[in-house]
Amino acid sequence: MASFRKLPLITATLLVPLLAHAASKTASIQVSVTIVGECTVLTAQALSFGSNVSAGFSSPVDALANLEVTCAANTPYSITLNGGLNAGGSIINRRLKSGSAVLDYGLYTDSNHSTPWGDGTAGSKVSGMGDGSKKTVPVYGQLKVPGAAPAPGNYLDTVTVTLTY
Repeated sequence: MASFRKLPLITATLLVPLLAHAASKTASIQVSVTIVGECTVLTAQALSFGSNVSAGFSSPVDALANLEVTCAANTPYSITLNGGLNAGGSIINRRLKSGSAVLDYGLYTDSNHSTPWGDGTAGSKVSGMGDGSKKTVPVYGQLKVPGAAPAPGNYLDTVTVTLTY
């Protein structure tokens, strides 16, 4: 009977060192997400100073157009306008052109026509914060009185609107 008692004692003696050597290690997993702002809609209405302006107009002609922008909540944005396509134009003095004839005009951020709307390097830009809803941003235009009566014609320019977010 003594031999039966020795066997379980020997088995227990062999298991104790195995249990004493058990170990564990830990590691970390970094979890992250980057939320990006998004603007999904930019609509630009045409700005027209009218179709029946007399060649002898003697006071500035005002016009209004709207830009519509929709940006996700908490997304900052800015809107800039370039100087237009016609040579000789600038942010302060854009130009409408018909053949070789030109008319100067301005685009402004305010109805008083005191702050020219610029391209980020000259003039001002319009900034806002998105909230997920459509925002209407007015563009105020003013056709300047020329030094001499302009030639009859259809005067055009194209201005690029840039929405940065």
